[in-house]
Amino acid sequence: MYDSVRHFEQLYTSVPREFAFRASSQEEWLAWREAFRPRLCHALGLDKMESDLQGYQPRAEILQSEDMGTQNLYHSRRTTELPTPYRRRRTPLL
Repeated sequence: MYDSVRHFEQLYTSVPREFAFRASSQEEWLAWREAFRPRLCHALGLDKMESDLQGYQPRAEILQSEDMGTQNLYHSRRTTELPTPYRRRRTPLL
């Protein structure tokens, strides 16, 4: 009978982990981190995102203002393709 727990235990123990953390000092940890970080960024696609967005400046525009400016509807462009509307309410100073 198939046992998923046993299956994945066997799978994970049979494959060597390239970046298994075994540091016992701060110097070893720093070396591990410096080797691991570029591979992680590549696996997550952050290196591609960085090259795609090079030179891009995010901006926000006020679309609507209510309650004498204490509640605004913004249109934010954090990336080149995804406009994101959001509402921000400022509390007046007492």
